[in-house]
Amino acid sequence: MNKQEAIKALKHHINTWKGKFPSPHFEACETAIKCMEKQLNNGWIPVSERLPEEGRYLVTTVYGEVKESEFDLRKWWQIDNSTISLEWEEEPIKVVAWRPLPDPYKEVSHE
Repeated sequence: MNKQEAIKALKHHINTWKGKFPSPHFEACETAIKCMEKQLNNGWIPVSERLPEEGRYLVTTVYGEVKESEFDLRKWWQIDNSTISLEWEEEPIKVVAWRPLPDPYKEVSHE
């Protein structure tokens, strides 16, 4: 069974049994699904799945470009204040996925 099949099986299990009897393992299944989906997409979250909270993110466009952008007022803004879009009609460049910016480098102390 590959990861896609495991995700599908877990989702089916949750949809079939959740609400029919109380069980804490549903939360564990949902967490496992999120972890496997993150691995499949290498951390990228499709905008079709969900949008981020306001803030700065890395985005990828339909052209495969990766840019640092800010999400505010349901729009993506480039650092130079030009916009890129969620829809084709609004702008020529469409955002298809996003991911949080990585944590900054931290020097490790060897003391």
